[in-house]
Amino acid sequence: MKYTLFFILASVMFASVPVLAQEAQSSAEPVQEQPVKKRSLVYVEPSMANLSQLYWALGKMDIENNSHVDNYLLINECELYQDYIFDDIACAELRELTRSSIVSTKRKFPVRFSFSQRIKLGDYDVERQKFNVVEDSKIEVAQRFVLDSTDAHKGVCGKDYSIPSYPNGIVLEFSRPFIFLDVPMGKETAAAYLQERSAYLKSLGDTISKEKIYNSRSAYLVLNVKMLSYKGEKYLSGRGQLANILGVLEEYEVYADKDLTQKLYSKSFRRSRKGPKKKTAYKAADSAP
Repeated sequence: MKYTLFFILASVMFASVPVLAQEAQSSAEPVQEQPVKKRSLVYVEPSMANLSQLYWALGKMDIENNSHVDNYLLINECELYQDYIFDDIACAELRELTRSSIVSTKRKFPVRFSFSQRIKLGDYDVERQKFNVVEDSKIEVAQRFVLDSTDAHKGVCGKDYSIPSYPNGIVLEFSRPFIFLDVPMGKETAAAYLQERSAYLKSLGDTISKEKIYNSRSAYLVLNVKMLSYKGEKYLSGRGQLANILGVLEEYEVYADKDLTQKLYSKSFRRSRKGPKKKTAYKAADSAP
């Protein structure tokens, strides 16, 4: 699970909540309150299919526009589209079925997305219990990110060009800047991480340099984002038309592996219902977890 995330330096959701049915009990027996499982949020990858649904969820598309409906079918049901595109009558019927499906399921389309980027960690500060992030992986102050779909390089349904009205990338804007300079990490977790990286370096049997040490300390930064609104399209040289979307960073995580199974750190920015809304920058906590 690896996506490419490009940042510009500036100045999901369907997880079901089980309904606990309770059988009728006699009045002599006390009714025990059943624990309620907390609903977990699901963040999806930015594939073309998921982005196409996001555009509908944010109101970018017009349900009365046949081209919008047809291209949604092309992206999400390629074989079905190809089977009927040359049969005008069957295609018209399929279009209406697709239109009805979009209307009935749009509220379930994903608005939470996950983006990841490989980073490198530097020296570990024992006193502060933090890894410094290597210079070329730091994010000093960023509010805009340019993001490609995970399958943008593959094309869609045999077409190697972007689908009209469905950009294969987005310009994501945060309402407040994201700052990423270090990774808080307890000593035990840091020691295990360093030991594993040291073993890898020793296995190479090569001369060890500071540069090689830093290159071996790879990690993966994951941004979990909720998309809020569509703000039109932007043209970027070399990339074409991209969807400009306002989003909020709900959480970021750092993993030791590209498969995102070994979590090193996470920081949530989801606002408590009771707490006041703060406008401070997104940044790491001041101490290790």
